[in-house]
Amino acid sequence: VVNNYVMRNSVLSEFEINKNFDRFINGEIEFKSREFDSVMADLDILRTELASDLYKDYPNTDRVLKCIDNIFCARELADKAGDMVRYGEYRDEKMKDTVIEIYEKTGYPIMITGHNDHVGYAGSYVKTMGAYIKEEMGDGYYVIGTDYFVTECNINTNGTRKNHTSYSADPLAYQAKRLG
Repeated sequence: VVNNYVMRNSVLSEFEINKNFDRFINGEIEFKSREFDSVMADLDILRTELASDLYKDYPNTDRVLKCIDNIFCARELADKAGDMVRYGEYRDEKMKDTVIEIYEKTGYPIMITGHNDHVGYAGSYVKTMGAYIKEEMGDGYYVIGTDYFVTECNINTNGTRKNHTSYSADPLAYQAKRLG
């Protein structure tokens, strides 16, 4: 998305954004490597340029800026990957940022469905998205717990993510499912 936007709109042609991205895409440099710093530096310059008034009327500028922000977030996550607490808190803080951004843009109440370890106010070892939102919104954020009869969730098991099916042990959940 970023590369296409830059080429289509002839943005910042004096920088070697395409060359640096090509080196990454072709596997010549790693995302977490210090060599990738040049790509990040170019993206930071591009982000500043696109945020200026000059590009505000260009189509999809907001989407490209969001993509660039996501690249920076992914790099932060990669840097924290060895520390599960820092990784988890950073991830949940970014989820909170997305919720708050949607709320501020729409002004409407939001219903979030998610695992209790994300939506709750306190996690077992990390500060959760729910705690971050509660901190920012106070009593404007509350959690309503629900149950299910059968659900599928994508879970990391021994370094591999795969879908797992879970069944509720609650007989009321089964009755609700059975009775429709």
